[in-house]
Amino acid sequence: MPGDMDRFDSTSYNTDDIEFEEEGIMAILRPGIDLLKKNGKLIIAAIILLIVAYVAFDFFIGSVREVTVVIQDPEGDPISNNRFRLYDSAGEKLESEEGNDRYVFQLRGGEYRYTVDAPQYTTQKSTFTVSESGRQEIVLEKNWDVEIVDFEDNFPSQWIAGQKRMVEFLVKNDDSVARNVSLLFEGDLKDWASTREVTIPAKSTQTVAFEVSIPRDTDFDKKEKKSGKELTAKARIEETNEKQEKDFKLFSAPEIDFKISSFPKGMDAGEVNTKAKVKIENESDFPIENLTITIEVPERTQNWFQFQEKSGEPEPWTITIPRIDADSDMTKTVRVDVAPTAKIETITGKVVLSASFIQPSIEETFNLEIENTANFGLELTVKDTVKVDWVPADRDFEEIIEAVKVKNIGDVALDGVRITVKNSLVCSTDWIELVQESVPLLEPRSTYELNMIISAPIAQRGNESRMLCKLGYRYYNPLAGNPGQPDFKEGELEGEIAVEPQPD
Repeated sequence: MPGDMDRFDSTSYNTDDIEFEEEGIMAILRPGIDLLKKNGKLIIAAIILLIVAYVAFDFFIGSVREVTVVIQDPEGDPISNNRFRLYDSAGEKLESEEGNDRYVFQLRGGEYRYTVDAPQYTTQKSTFTVSESGRQEIVLEKNWDVEIVDFEDNFPSQWIAGQKRMVEFLVKNDDSVARNVSLLFEGDLKDWASTREVTIPAKSTQTVAFEVSIPRDTDFDKKEKKSGKELTAKARIEETNEKQEKDFKLFSAPEIDFKISSFPKGMDAGEVNTKAKVKIENESDFPIENLTITIEVPERTQNWFQFQEKSGEPEPWTITIPRIDADSDMTKTVRVDVAPTAKIETITGKVVLSASFIQPSIEETFNLEIENTANFGLELTVKDTVKVDWVPADRDFEEIIEAVKVKNIGDVALDGVRITVKNSLVCSTDWIELVQESVPLLEPRSTYELNMIISAPIAQRGNESRMLCKLGYRYYNPLAGNPGQPDFKEGELEGEIAVEPQPD
């Protein structure tokens, strides 16, 4: 081996080298091994003592936790007039306290049972687990047999920002006494509805109405503006956990285009127009529901305006639209039927679109000129000369029945038509007697006939001079109520009826 290579440069070791190294390790460990042989029992005892001490500390001192038990109602208000009993997991009573809304106990870790009761509250039996110091809250409910019946059925599934509307649901009281309850609105309704207090008689069900008002400036992100917010409405009876909830969608304020077209600018009394249109366009990405269109005009002209599809129904000047789908429109036809009795004037009105989510309502105005009044009048027609013969057998003049034709020559129905003998002081009932004096409602351009009996007084025997009789009429003025118009219109037959007694 060259002189410059030591033993660590060699590729192998001899036996003496290996034994030398093993003897070096044992030399290091041998003092400890000898000590263990001499004091082994003492060391083991020390280890056991340490373990026992640790367990004892943990059991008697280290595992004890300070636990505060708080008794409260569902609103977080303390209930002090209670009785609290605490048991271990095997059911052995550990503590019994009363008259306070919180109790402090020193408890080891583990599970505990408890019972707590208070006047007018439902007794609660349950458990809690202690793992560290802390607070245990126990919530007691009123012992009422009161429930919310149909909130989830009646609360709308769609709302729109800016919407304000009433919602109704039922609350049922199965107790034998009346209950005064407060209804709380929680979840996403918390800031949009107010607490409602209501008294529900014993063994009865009562309707509760409350208003929901959603701010128009509610925030929406880009996605929510298109598809709506997913929210939850909750109704709960105060001091209980009796509640119902309903998921709903909230949409941003819709984009609506509202316009009227083809409304007549001028019409005559008695004229009808069916060309006026009202159109609503929903330019939003979601449907809109429960809209109302109303035509507002002076009350005396309200009946002139009606939606075509509501003709003949009550209040035809207003119509409800249940729904308009997203990116859709709807058109309604308006019938304008000017009364025949209309005077020349300007009617100013507006068409109003309203909904619980439209604040303020959308309005479109219009003006309608009544350019000409309707014609109306009455015409009487009767035989102008009537000859009556003497009847020797009756020793009197004969009686002849003649007809009076009453004709409405105008465009307005006439009511209260009455026919009279104008010169009745001389042309008495001995000459003319009207069998029927009044005429039913006389429609435009129609004719009605009534009868009269014509004769002559017996005193005319031997002096057969003729009698000239005049007929007159009167009817309710269709324009009554307008400035300068009388209540009645009057007139008389053109010409006279000549009654000529004939000599024997």
